[in-house]
Amino acid sequence: MLLIGPHRVARSQRPDAVGRPFVYERLGRNESAIRAFLAALPDSVWLTRALRDELHRRVGAVRPGQIFADDLFPAAAHAIAAGTIQVGSLVPDQLKIRFDPGTVTAADRYAAVVFPGIPQTEAFLRRLLMWQASMEAFQAALIGGQRLLRGSIGLVPAWNDSDPAQSLAPLLTSHRLLLVRQKPLHQLVRPDLTKDWSVTLRWLETHRPEIVIPITPAAPPPAAAAPASTDTAPASVLPDPPATLSPQAQTLIQAARDGTPFCEECARAAAHAG
Repeated sequence: MLLIGPHRVARSQRPDAVGRPFVYERLGRNESAIRAFLAALPDSVWLTRALRDELHRRVGAVRPGQIFADDLFPAAAHAIAAGTIQVGSLVPDQLKIRFDPGTVTAADRYAAVVFPGIPQTEAFLRRLLMWQASMEAFQAALIGGQRLLRGSIGLVPAWNDSDPAQSLAPLLTSHRLLLVRQKPLHQLVRPDLTKDWSVTLRWLETHRPEIVIPITPAAPPPAAAAPASTDTAPASVLPDPPATLSPQAQTLIQAARDGTPFCEECARAAAHAG
């Protein structure tokens, strides 16, 4: 990335290695406008070296020693327009910051400041919160966020009087709370980064996927309960035995126990079997 410092001094830097807040310059695809933007930067050996390093790193086939001054800006402008080279600007320690209650959210983080990490963000905030106007803007942003997200407990912390930077840093680093730059650097005629930098605090809009509730089919009617099984035998259809047995019945029962034939046919069958 072609990184432009507070005094508009450019150097070649990887985005993940930038230790301070910065914002991407969205220069579009107009190569003439990009060349004008590069020409407005201070003409120094640092700019020449940064452009050559970026072309060498991104294009690869071009060596720094093979690019002459006359070809440097057109080649860099072409690479920036194609998206091969990114351009970013460091955020100054002093800037105008405000919160607009009428515009609480932002649809995206296109023009938002990029924060490298929690420690660097806390250090940046402690310098920024030395100004009363900045502190009041952050306080108003927290109040606006609490009203906006009152149904989501814990998303917007309360103001921390002892160390507000500690509670604000995670919001900025995770892009839940944005610092949106109002006017890009390339739109300023003679940019003075100490005076011309103006940002607005906004909460990033969240677009949650629609929750589809499946229609549950009606439960089938319960099956008829099976009759309870019983171990008792079915009631007999025969008449109840008499209380006193007759002599004939007693004789038959005794014969059945002893195996004695109790009729003539049975006696003949027993004798024949013997």
